[in-house]
Amino acid sequence: HHAEEQLKLLDEVKRVTKNNGRIIILEDSYINKLQYVFTLIADYLLNAPKGIATPFNFRKESEWKRIFGKLGLEVLTSKPVDLGMLDLVRHPLFVLRNRVTQ
Repeated sequence: HHAEEQLKLLDEVKRVTKNNGRIIILEDSYINKLQYVFTLIADYLLNAPKGIATPFNFRKESEWKRIFGKLGLEVLTSKPVDLGMLDLVRHPLFVLRNRVTQ
């Protein structure tokens, strides 16, 4: 979500990953509008003071899965990562396989 051009970044990851290579992505996500707002606030407060870009390119987990599929990346595993009871942001961990022949 910190990348300005997420699809270009994923294309580059796909390019450098050999056929059947594994890709691991931990992303911030949301289910509803309230959780989206929490995600925006948390991302800004944790990153902006450190000079880290916060373009707010968050997606729902289902959107990520659709994008991965269009790019030829198979989702092998998708599970939530719990970062503690004060964390109101969803963090799905995706393990992908590059199925595109290079």
